[in-house]
Amino acid sequence: MPYRVEQRNAGGVLEHVFLDTDPRTAGYSGPVEEDVFISEESNIAEWPEGSERPEPCLGRSIGTPKQYTTFRNQQEMRAAKYELIEGIAVVPAILSDFSQDPISYLRRIAK
Repeated sequence: MPYRVEQRNAGGVLEHVFLDTDPRTAGYSGPVEEDVFISEESNIAEWPEGSERPEPCLGRSIGTPKQYTTFRNQQEMRAAKYELIEGIAVVPAILSDFSQDPISYLRRIAK
């Protein structure tokens, strides 16, 4: 996904929205970071019996700043040489919806 935009949702949480379509082509006028990559660890919120409680977080690679990854906790993130990024990652489940009207999509997830 080569694009990232930031927005605060209705609850005040900073969301990093990762997209494979440039939102500016449909009229989005906010800041857009290009050529980014997000990798999501699977099952980051699972809490198997006897293990530490997960505290999912978003990190940005120290060596490759356009590389973002979700982690189970900050310890795993630091061990991978990532820095903590405020907020959460949002990867639209239906990218075609966003592609058709990115402004409406950003407004919808902000509610």
